[in-house]
Amino acid sequence: SSLTHYAVVLCDNIGMLGIRDKFNSKNKINHEVIRYDEIASYEYYKEMNKPTQEGGKETFKEDGVILHLIQPFGVNDDMVKKGLRVHPYIKQDIKLCFRTRENGANYADNVIQHLDGVFGKNSHSKPLFGMSVADKRELQANVDMAKLMGGMIKSAVKGEADPNDPDLQTKFAKAQESADDAKTGGMAIYSRRADEAENSVTG
Repeated sequence: SSLTHYAVVLCDNIGMLGIRDKFNSKNKINHEVIRYDEIASYEYYKEMNKPTQEGGKETFKEDGVILHLIQPFGVNDDMVKKGLRVHPYIKQDIKLCFRTRENGANYADNVIQHLDGVFGKNSHSKPLFGMSVADKRELQANVDMAKLMGGMIKSAVKGEADPNDPDLQTKFAKAQESADDAKTGGMAIYSRRADEAENSVTG
């Protein structure tokens, strides 16, 4: 593999990414799992070697991705709105070196493009035809809320406004989920998946 130090497994189905340290392969616990909603931001990094002689050129040293996790003292309103959370014990940035030869595969680009999709970086951009991803989420939230309100009104008119009605409960849960998805730019989808995965292990 062209990955020099770390391998990253992006698991959208459980809303998490796994980091494997290739230098620590003998250790059975040689990986870290990070929820998507614990990542504040991420960025490409590149380091160069200083010239060995005066007038010489810098040479490529390494590149990769830095993950900035949510810090307890750094939580702001925007992070709360997006549904982000503090990692339980990692308090520093995670620097992932993917290559030490410039002619190796640029895995960092793949990771950043994938995370851009997860974090809805381009969800407001309009396609040539149709709606943006953000507009679709907003529309879905409005549709689900209308279904919920319609069901509640119908029950009330019939004199059957039972808050324990399973159909109404289902509509309420769907409206809540789609509202969360629209409000958080889609992150709530991954948070729910991560919660389910964690509950399946601990529950």
